[in-house]
Amino acid sequence: MADPPAEIDNSCLLQGKNLRRNISERSDYTLLHELQWRLLHGWYGGGPVIARKVIRVGGYYNASLQVEVHLLNVLLVKSSDLQTTVSEVLPFVTICVYL
Repeated sequence: MADPPAEIDNSCLLQGKNLRRNISERSDYTLLHELQWRLLHGWYGGGPVIARKVIRVGGYYNASLQVEVHLLNVLLVKSSDLQTTVSEVLPFVTICVYL
């Protein structure tokens, strides 16, 4: 009987707490529905869990759904103090640009 597969190891996809920028879907990772992940994780364990949201992209008539693989990093600077910055990942931010 063959040995069971090793634990899931997603650490090679990360740089610190963020996903590496130079990774590609299909060659480096596969997107899974949450239920598929729970099943595989239940069988094999491991991690870390890298959860992402599906977002709506495009206008009203040509909208499509995409997985937000790389989260938006926002740099906040207080205008009176340009030396102090705060960088934070905000997963539920929508930015609207009106021209």
